[in-house]
Amino acid sequence: TQAELDKLSTDLHTNDCCSLQSKQKQGKPDEPRPSYSVRMGDLDCEVALWGAEIGESKEAQACLQTLHDFGAAIAKKATLAE
Repeated sequence: TQAELDKLSTDLHTNDCCSLQSKQKQGKPDEPRPSYSVRMGDLDCEVALWGAEIGESKEAQACLQTLHDFGAAIAKKATLAE
């Protein structure tokens, strides 16, 4: 819905999700490096952070949680529509 998209946009702006940048060139062996890409309104970015960086950043954690929750809501609606 438009309300859900508006909330997503607000949350991404509030946590400044497009300004996050990795400060590490490499992670530890087998360290995860989650990434996301956003193209929505005035947001247009690609972000990839190492697991340790996410663990140290409340903003990064909030951004990933926001995107996860939005994806889960879409998946739930798709399941209900079947």
